Amino acid sequence: MRIFQNRNMLTLEHLHLTISFDVPLKSPATIEIMQGWQAVTQLNMPNRTLGIMDNLPFLRSINNGCVDLIAIDPPFAANETFVGKPKPPVTDAELDAEKALAREHGASHDEGRDTRVRDIWTWDDNVHPDWLSRMEDDYPPVFAVIKAVEACASENEAAYIAFMAVRLIECRRVLKRTGSVYVHCDSHANGYLRLLMDAVFGAKNFRNEIVWKRIAAGKSSQHKGARFGANTDTILFYAMDRSSSFTPYRKLSEEEASEKFNLVDENGERYYD
Repeated sequence: MRIFQNRNMLTLEHLHLTISFDVPLKSPATIEIMQGWQAVTQLNMPNRTLGIMDNLPFLRSINNGCVDLIAIDPPFAANETFVGKPKPPVTDAELDAEKALAREHGASHDEGRDTRVRDIWTWDDNVHPDWLSRMEDDYPPVFAVIKAVEACASENEAAYIAFMAVRLIECRRVLKRTGSVYVHCDSHANGYLRLLMDAVFGAKNFRNEIVWKRIAAGKSSQHKGARFGANTDTILFYAMDRSSSFTPYRKLSEEEASEKFNLVDENGERYYD
């Protein structure tokens, strides 16, 4: 997974890496998130930091309560491996630079010019044995969600939710009291992630389920379909508490206002027809 920070904003994206999962659930910095909160601390890394690594140890290196906003674009638990080519195509020099950067961070980069994302989840490959026992002891609501997904869906989906749980717990730790988090998902696991985020951030801190229309029409087939086309994704928006900041609109610059509202009335007010 890839994480980068810009003005106290973290973005987590999936990146195919060879990583070790020999990481315990809790680090010394992790707090008991179900029992309270801590004073805001300063961000302990330079602005525009890019980490090419598993994001769990990266998150654990960040101070408590110092991030304003987290946006997550994780795997979707689609139970398949996706292969594609970067657009625009990378040059030989860019590919060599990518491989060198991956080696520098102890990651493998052997896909060549193809991009492969493995979105298949198992207990053995993706979940440290220590995680579940510690979640059962320290975060019972989170553990209950994982077991419910295992009972109602499958072990693959439950392993995915456990993988996400330890990272969302750390996301809550690094957020300020006024912070918020946005998680991008689709119909494969949005219901399970909603329950998980209720357990981690509190159901009362749910703000919106934002529906993003990706394409004009869903995928079609020459054969009779058994369902409507899937052409939307979901973004789950949670706040830390009632004091969390929310400013959905920004003031247009003078240039933007002039372009959008290109007419002026007798009072000097801009408008468009």
